Amino acid sequence: MAFKVIFSPAALTDIFDAMEWYEEQQENLGNRFYEDVISTLEYTVTHPHSFSKKKDNFRELALPTFPYVIIYEIFDDIVTIAAVFHTSQNPRKKP
Repeated sequence: MAFKVIFSPAALTDIFDAMEWYEEQQENLGNRFYEDVISTLEYTVTHPHSFSKKKDNFRELALPTFPYVIIYEIFDDIVTIAAVFHTSQNPRKKP
């Protein structure tokens, strides 16, 4: 069963800020970051329970190419993306 995905405003900001930063570093790198996020989410929506809970009800899934984790929680058949978190940030800032 595929789950519905909802992005929090903070998660959308995380994604767009990272895309902008990567694009400034190298042409088309922002798009590659976005594609990495989307392909990772495609797996997440079909296997959301595959990843253990890290904090409260939040689960984490690492992007394969970029130093980010997708932080999400599951409610019924909905996956809510809370953040797309750079792994060099202070972990206390995670949701």
